Amino acid sequence: MKKTVTINVSGIIFHIDEDAYMKLYNYLESLKIHFQPLEGSSDIIEDIEARIAELLQEKLGETKQVITILDVNEIIVVMGQPSQFTDEDTSEETSFKQNRVPSAKRFYRDPDNKVVAGVCSGIGAYLHWDPVIIRILFIISLFAGGFGIFLYLILWIVIPEANTTAEKLEMRGEKVNISNIEKSIKEEMSALKDQVNNLTRKTTRNLRGTGASPSPIEQIIKGTIDVLQVFGRILLIILGISLVLVGISFFTAFLALIFGWGGSILVDSDVLIMSFPSYLNLILGCSFNPFFIQAALLLLFGIPILLILYSGIKLIFRFEGIRYFGITLLNIWLIGLVIAVFYSFKIYNLVKADATDQERIDITQPVSDTIHLSYSDWGSIDELSLDTYEVFENISLYTDQEKYFYLIPSIRIEPAGGNQVEVVRRGFARGKSVSDAKSRLGMIRYTIRQSGDTVFMDHIGTFPQDDCWRGQKIMVTVKVPEGCYINLGKGEWRIETEFSSYTRIMDHAGIFRMSASGLDDL
Repeated sequence: MKKTVTINVSGIIFHIDEDAYMKLYNYLESLKIHFQPLEGSSDIIEDIEARIAELLQEKLGETKQVITILDVNEIIVVMGQPSQFTDEDTSEETSFKQNRVPSAKRFYRDPDNKVVAGVCSGIGAYLHWDPVIIRILFIISLFAGGFGIFLYLILWIVIPEANTTAEKLEMRGEKVNISNIEKSIKEEMSALKDQVNNLTRKTTRNLRGTGASPSPIEQIIKGTIDVLQVFGRILLIILGISLVLVGISFFTAFLALIFGWGGSILVDSDVLIMSFPSYLNLILGCSFNPFFIQAALLLLFGIPILLILYSGIKLIFRFEGIRYFGITLLNIWLIGLVIAVFYSFKIYNLVKADATDQERIDITQPVSDTIHLSYSDWGSIDELSLDTYEVFENISLYTDQEKYFYLIPSIRIEPAGGNQVEVVRRGFARGKSVSDAKSRLGMIRYTIRQSGDTVFMDHIGTFPQDDCWRGQKIMVTVKVPEGCYINLGKGEWRIETEFSSYTRIMDHAGIFRMSASGLDDL
């Protein structure tokens, strides 16, 4: 059993053994004494403590909650002792070589050399390239489809900015130790001092009147630059507002589509396009919960839309991005991508095989030159109050008030090549295997029968209501010799010829004559 204490390092609370605390306390005190004579010593100590806090966090985990003396010793080895760089003048070259040893890099935006958001300078620091080259490549991409703008915006959101000295060192691939932190702080202080001195000299010249007044050309150039800056800011605000409006519109429309807020959509006066949740339930409801598909699509497409909205808000209000917001959303998006890919393969396995069957109906040729076609169940169909839903192009289903689905057969009437009336029924279904598809074909209930000169056929086909729809469809082809007459009963009939196809909707029975161009009205 050991005594532990609670400490605060760079704003983060740690539990640490008492002996480890004394070791760390003495180490930090020695650093304060070493850097006390230097300008910017408080900033150096603050960055060192921030780096130590990061290293302490790496030592903890689910099974370890207390910092030990061994952890502190390892951190001191990584950071270095003040005695290792006391004689700075005699070991400058050796220290420079040691500090330039490649370390683990991290991708950050560079705020010190930025023009817009520091993306190009951050890429340059990471790759050790001149940022000017990266900027030229982005400018060239504007003339190659404009994808560079969207890529820049995405990188701006996703990549965090290097704010601390430790992060700037990681961005350049340098070791985050005491020597490099001290060197980086000194460089920043020197650059700041040069800027202050330049500003002081310029102000002194202006106050003494020794400086020459700007020429008219310089004033025009300065005024033009100021106007362009204001104009650019206005354009950024307009772009931000546009992105916000687009993001809100897209996100609202996407949510309405995914969760079916708008219900079914009416087209062609009497045909409905079913809502997305209903469609998922029709195809997948008997296999697994469609909610997982909806969640995956929400992450996959909703997060990019959310990033567009976030980019617009940033452009309007010019606030600093939420730290790690982009990285977090990227990880969530990748989770959505994995879920979507997983269920895509799962859906593919459910419908990867197909099967067809064909049955030629035995027809007794009519005694007269007139064949009668009628739906045997049309009266009961009217009583069911069915709605027509379009699933795919040329594939529709009926649904009743109990939300049961029925197959709508495709009835085609076309000229026959000979002098015999022919009726052929075809079926189609999909499944996870050929045998599964054939089994679904066998469960379709659809009847065609003849009574005298009349051919009766069901207006709807049925399949088990506790089963999913797997592309089952029924196709009936009626071939009638040219010159024969056809008495079409009430209902919808699709007429197909060599040159055209169209649909006749019969409110009552009517007689037509078959010709090479289709059915001719009498």
